[in-house]
Amino acid sequence: MKIKVWMILTFFFVAILFPSCGGGDSGSQTTQQEAPKSETIEYMLATLDKGYVSRDDITITRFKSLLQQLDAIYADNKQELADSTVVAQRALKNDYGIKETMLNIMEDLNKVYITKVNPSYALYVTGYVMLRGKGLSRQQAIIGVESFLKSIGRY
Repeated sequence: MKIKVWMILTFFFVAILFPSCGGGDSGSQTTQQEAPKSETIEYMLATLDKGYVSRDDITITRFKSLLQQLDAIYADNKQELADSTVVAQRALKNDYGIKETMLNIMEDLNKVYITKVNPSYALYVTGYVMLRGKGLSRQQAIIGVESFLKSIGRY
């Protein structure tokens, strides 16, 4: 129960702070400009995951692809997908001492077999983190998430 409360609080903390990393309002309310490449969600994820990355780093392309794929599967938007992934990585590291890249987490959740319409990525990634924390491998955690969701009728 303590971990579940911590995960929820951390998720909301990151959801509030992560979008504000790009700066404030530009003052233009009539036109909305596309964010510079250095401030895209995929660029921020790549930077958090690897440290410094050049603007043409292949990791950015992979994050972009995964965000598009996951956005098509899950009810969460791309920002929520990114936020949940950041929280999951930090929980694995801080709570269980497991060092895992965000790319691996997103790739693993992209492998979960989905049959329910508009599933919650946050729910799935929370189950994944808990199973990894119990000592399961990445592949075992994917199977475990699928099995858990079947057992509660959310699959």
